[in-house]
Amino acid sequence: MQRRGQVVRDSPRLVQQLQDGILMTKHGRRGQPKRKMLFLDENKTKLIWQELEGQRSLRKSIVMMVSSKPEEDKCVAMSDISEVRKGVQTEVMLTAHMVDPYVSLSIVTEERTLDMTFDTHAMRDLVLRALRVLLGNSADVRFF
Repeated sequence: MQRRGQVVRDSPRLVQQLQDGILMTKHGRRGQPKRKMLFLDENKTKLIWQELEGQRSLRKSIVMMVSSKPEEDKCVAMSDISEVRKGVQTEVMLTAHMVDPYVSLSIVTEERTLDMTFDTHAMRDLVLRALRVLLGNSADVRFF
């Protein structure tokens, strides 16, 4: 099948785009969905999401100024990923209102899920293809 060969051929570009950062909306168990940037770290061992510049609430900004230690980025270790699910298939996504399954993606670990939506179906599929390249050799990761 031609598509598999295309993913292998495009793999450096897919991984680089993920390392450069991709805009997404993160859905959590509490609160409103928030716009974040999703990155792959330099060592290709963690997916990191960060707040967009200027998007912090006043309360969070004050807490960060008073705190002596910097806020750590949120991340998921690539080695902890057990499933990658397209569409609306996790508890968080099922309770989110008006989520389009064609732009939704969830990364599942034993301890948490990272539930995201992207601006377009193509952007969701780009992230999915990059994850297939990065995790493709692991028999422990299921894609569905």
